[in-house]
Amino acid sequence: MSHYYANAEKDSLELSRRKLVEGIQDDISIDRFHRIGIRNGWKCLEVGAGAGSIAYWLSEQVGATGHVTATDINLRFLHSDEYSNLETRKHNIESDALEENAFDFIHCRNVLMHLENSLNALNKLAIALKPHGYIVLEEPDFSTFPAEGQPQNSLASVRQVFRYMEAVVSSKRMNLYLGRNLPQALDNLGFEDIVIDERYTIEHGGSKAASIHCRGWSILMKSGTASALPEEVYASAIEHMNDPGFSFKNAANVGVWARKSAGAVPKLLASL
Repeated sequence: MSHYYANAEKDSLELSRRKLVEGIQDDISIDRFHRIGIRNGWKCLEVGAGAGSIAYWLSEQVGATGHVTATDINLRFLHSDEYSNLETRKHNIESDALEENAFDFIHCRNVLMHLENSLNALNKLAIALKPHGYIVLEEPDFSTFPAEGQPQNSLASVRQVFRYMEAVVSSKRMNLYLGRNLPQALDNLGFEDIVIDERYTIEHGGSKAASIHCRGWSILMKSGTASALPEEVYASAIEHMNDPGFSFKNAANVGVWARKSAGAVPKLLASL
């Protein structure tokens, strides 16, 4: 993931951005985990653990007889001192190996969308999961953002900035629509009991969700990759995204979980 768009961001800024993401998405992830039922003694893998909140939560759920492996390409925000059952591992899911049939539970959130070869990574995760183990994948689908918003005259600049940023991130191999493809991908891999859970929210300017969008745009602007965007359009979009009177339909949070069958897992044949 050397092309990850926030690689060059200062630690303090990137940590605060990741904390914003956790503040919005952790409750949704944990609700999905409860629907599966995390059990004492399970061996769990948290891929792209980021600032660590989900890894810490899993460590508390599986207890002293369980184990959590939290991976990331950069361990700058991960700390395992408080959890004897937590291992932090510097790991690139695109290029580094994983143990086979080793984990009862695997969680991967907002990671596959950044990978050049998400197929290879997903197949690797399937092989790492024990038979009858559970995998939970969470990725966005930006097809809903920003299709709707109020007031409508405020939406134009936000939509223009998003379309421009969409073209920029495509050059960085970021897939903003990956969430919609996850169910078919797991079905192709031979998973069973596939559950699809899509969450949509209406957000307002100044919300955590709006701040995350602004932070992402800012990173792309600072990197110079979005330098051709008219400054007045960008400034207008930022103003609206900070205005509590502006509302917008956010990207869908797509969660898909499934159980690995006892049989062999075939390699994916189609792209994500």
